[in-house]
Amino acid sequence: MVQIERQTISGMEQTLQHMAMKEKFLCSIFAFMLLCMSGCMVTGVEYIIDEPLNEARIAEIQRAETTKQEILTWFGPPVAIARQGTTMKIPPPGPTKEGYEEILSETFFELFSAKHEIIEGHIIYYYYYSVIKGSFAGIGLAGNSKQRLVVSKLWILINDTTGIVEDYLMRILE
Repeated sequence: MVQIERQTISGMEQTLQHMAMKEKFLCSIFAFMLLCMSGCMVTGVEYIIDEPLNEARIAEIQRAETTKQEILTWFGPPVAIARQGTTMKIPPPGPTKEGYEEILSETFFELFSAKHEIIEGHIIYYYYYSVIKGSFAGIGLAGNSKQRLVVSKLWILINDTTGIVEDYLMRILE
């Protein structure tokens, strides 16, 4: 009989151990669910500020073939038109658009001077597109966010006499 009692006690111990394991497992599942529901997240954010430049259209620009009228149809009026010997007033990229930056047109012509002989009839159409890109990571009420301004700039060198695009340059500044 003593052996039977030991087996019974041993069986009870096994049952208690099994119940304790189940309880630990359920507690860990519950803790995991609480963590998930506490607002733990990582997300990316993009705030478009200007009308985006159509990258497919930029790829369609053909040097010595595309016309000034096609550029105006595809992209609309430029932010600025650079003519030799002038100073342009350009709104700064970003969300505020307050004030203007004065830029000598020669600054734009220098971008093309290594490949082209700049003549009096050249003009440059200048376009830009800005977006604020950011990310947020957080658990519950605590978190961290980062934001940066990304500006895409497009310069198009046009022979105003012929109305033909001679060259273009696209840069993305972060």
